Amino acid sequence: MPEFQRPNCRICLDWLDGSTNVVVTSCMHVFHDLCLDRYSRSSPKCPACRSDISSVQKILFSTAAFTCSESSEFLLNTVASQQQKIEAQQREIDILKIRALFRSSTRYAAA
Repeated sequence: MPEFQRPNCRICLDWLDGSTNVVVTSCMHVFHDLCLDRYSRSSPKCPACRSDISSVQKILFSTAAFTCSESSEFLLNTVASQQQKIEAQQREIDILKIRALFRSSTRYAAA
């Protein structure tokens, strides 16, 4: 199953996306513009690495809509596939058990 990683603001821990203004510091850490603005009133250091912030630049994200139905469909298909594998393995286990019982019963019959 693929893993989806999303960037987040180290100050508020909310997701960074195209819906809010985002900035990058001179040490290359990324934050919401408002979060860094509020934080910088109390400290001139980067909240992530504690380096002096010499510059801040606004950045833009290219974003696209991602619906839960896409990931839900993928998960449903994965679950169905795994369920089929489990059922096939269970049938194989049952066959092996029957063979083992048959072998043990023929040993007793021969003795």
